[in-house]
Amino acid sequence: LNVLGGGSDNPPDRDPIVVSDKQRIASSHRVHCQAFGKCNEAIAKIIVFDKDSQKERTCTGFLVSKNIMVTSAKCLPAHLRIPHAICNADVYVQMPEIGKHKREMLNCEKVLSSSYIEEGQEPATVYSDLAYFSLTTQTLRRPLKISYDGLDDKSTYTLWRIRKENSK
Repeated sequence: LNVLGGGSDNPPDRDPIVVSDKQRIASSHRVHCQAFGKCNEAIAKIIVFDKDSQKERTCTGFLVSKNIMVTSAKCLPAHLRIPHAICNADVYVQMPEIGKHKREMLNCEKVLSSSYIEEGQEPATVYSDLAYFSLTTQTLRRPLKISYDGLDDKSTYTLWRIRKENSK
């Protein structure tokens, strides 16, 4: 996936971003597939606003049910890495236009679970680096299935990555 639009770091002396500004900024983000038709409809761009730094960041996420997303736990700021944390004012999901689905922006409702990663700890050294969160509404997109079987040596897998426009 190639991400069009995107955020910039806000100056540290800027007033806190209000929800309506966050929605506007999140709406300005775009996601499209470089190889049209090769993008999975469950893949999304997650836009996260950190209340402490007043900066936005983006991560890759994917649907595992009609209203549950998974992303990297390190994508969420520390105050959202706890179960039942309300995230509707800080986390937004941009789904790409693909196949029969139009572009859509969804809102995070609450964090369901998250790996605990201490600041400075390398995510690869913990058991998992996953955060699950529910969405305020369901989508009609087909979610990905979670497999607990591991990878099969004889199978072919596709990886998707979200990146900012013009980044390598």
